[in-house]
Amino acid sequence: MYKTKNILNVIFLAIEEHEDLKIVHYFHNESQDWAIIINREVLWGRLLKGSSIRLYLQDNIGSDSSVKYVTLLIDEQDMLPEDLIPLFIANQPAYRTPFGLISDPSENSLRYYIILKAPGETIRLCTGEYSHDGEQGACGSVDGEWTIRQGLIENYFLNQNWPLSPISPWKHRSFSLNDTLEYLSIDNLNRGFRNSITNNQFLEYFYSDDWSPEFYRAQALLGFIAITANRSGSLQLVPQLQTAYAVLDWKNLIVDKKVRKILKGKRCKDDNISLVIDSDPAFVLNNLKEVWRGSSWLSSEYNDLMLKLASQEEREKNQTFRIWGIRLTVGVESFTVAGELGYTIGKTYTSLTGFFKREMKEYNNFGKLQLVLLAGVLEDAGIEFWNLGHAQMKYKTDLGAVILSRNEFLKRWDGAIEGKTCDLSLARRDIG
Repeated sequence: MYKTKNILNVIFLAIEEHEDLKIVHYFHNESQDWAIIINREVLWGRLLKGSSIRLYLQDNIGSDSSVKYVTLLIDEQDMLPEDLIPLFIANQPAYRTPFGLISDPSENSLRYYIILKAPGETIRLCTGEYSHDGEQGACGSVDGEWTIRQGLIENYFLNQNWPLSPISPWKHRSFSLNDTLEYLSIDNLNRGFRNSITNNQFLEYFYSDDWSPEFYRAQALLGFIAITANRSGSLQLVPQLQTAYAVLDWKNLIVDKKVRKILKGKRCKDDNISLVIDSDPAFVLNNLKEVWRGSSWLSSEYNDLMLKLASQEEREKNQTFRIWGIRLTVGVESFTVAGELGYTIGKTYTSLTGFFKREMKEYNNFGKLQLVLLAGVLEDAGIEFWNLGHAQMKYKTDLGAVILSRNEFLKRWDGAIEGKTCDLSLARRDIG
């Protein structure tokens, strides 16, 4: 009944077969952390308590000389709860949502699954029924909950590349989306911690009540992008380790034909168009507040933190990180039409949020113009690539950005953030 398969330093064990379904557990690096992975439509299996399994580890595929055998005794903690198995088989997870996984929306029986943190080395798996109208979804009350050892189920939920749910947005009746967030402290903001969660696609949003410049820089250096949210009645930072990033390399820059017309036309000189880079982001922050009028995550607390990070005192503390205010101005009085808030780390630039005064129709396409001009300034300053953040917005790929997975992005990121960051403070892009 039990079959084994070897792949380079990892012990694989196929535990059960259900008709054409094969259930697989893996055990690696001589640790006792178990996880369950899928093979095609494979889901879950359960051994009898007390079963004895013989495993083998082979360092080099095709070589018999390095085979080592071990015997593992299966007990209750190595198995999924008995009443959970038929539920998974009947309602197989199929899509990822902001809160967890859901079964296929086209099926008759609809079920959601969320993972919540529990004490010690355990997690809470909660499930319930959901409904949808083809666009929006609503989660019903939790009708099943289990406390399970982390390794037994965590990798199945977190390490698979689940497709995004076609249903959005969602309403949650009996749990808060914030309950799925993980708390970040300055103590676990290091590459070791980040690398341990990089493959966990479910672990994306985190939270913190630490508003210090030190914390903000630490999370930014690791590739998180922080916004804010109200959680449990208080405003908190929400660093996001995105599952995908939009990244612009200068060779891929696409200049829209309408922008090209502005650049080549007489208007550039007549309107005295310039791109200004401010080391003090106060002016840009005020414009962001005016344009968004409270509808943005850019709270007064976040605003104050940006100003503090831009202060001379903080710049002297850390020369790898700098906050910048970027604005496109027109006319002899340098009226600001568009702009954004961002930061440089080493040889990277990251956009946080931006604005464009859309009510002024005479400046149509000046938001795109600001992006094109900024790309030129960043390239001239020695920035290697532009981190545009979220991958879902079309204007980013229209600009030439490519979408990188989290793993792909972090490999590039880690290699580009070392050393003193580029100084953009003297850059001014006059095109008139």
